[in-house]
Amino acid sequence: MMFILGYPPVKCVNEKSLDSLINELVQNDYYIYQLNGENIYDSKTFYNICIDVLPTDPPLAKKDSPNFDAFSDSIRGGISEQESDKVAVIWTKAQNIANNNLNDLFRIIQIFYDISTSLNEDYFDRTIDLLIFLVDNGQNFPVFDGE
Repeated sequence: MMFILGYPPVKCVNEKSLDSLINELVQNDYYIYQLNGENIYDSKTFYNICIDVLPTDPPLAKKDSPNFDAFSDSIRGGISEQESDKVAVIWTKAQNIANNNLNDLFRIIQIFYDISTSLNEDYFDRTIDLLIFLVDNGQNFPVFDGE
């Protein structure tokens, strides 16, 4: 398996590599969710956009002050209800939140890491490989060429 598809579950990828990344994921049978980070600049905007894009179980309502324990449980439950045992979240324009609220980005990365780890440990008698890709431009987002 390619490094890009292995551990760690949260990775940064250059926007120039988006097509290569998607091709690699499709070739390896990943179900892909895409988050447009253009309007994600803190944990509240992240939460409210995610619950519209990612599967939730139980469903969540938009909030001014999100509950990330409930979010984590709901996303974990929603992803576990999907048919695919391979799931990827591609979050474009990820630099937007880093520029506006770096602490919230760190918190969100930890939440995604925890969800991925728990799903990869026989969640309800099956293992689910969840990968998260933060995509943008700049030196913190390396180019992936698919090789």
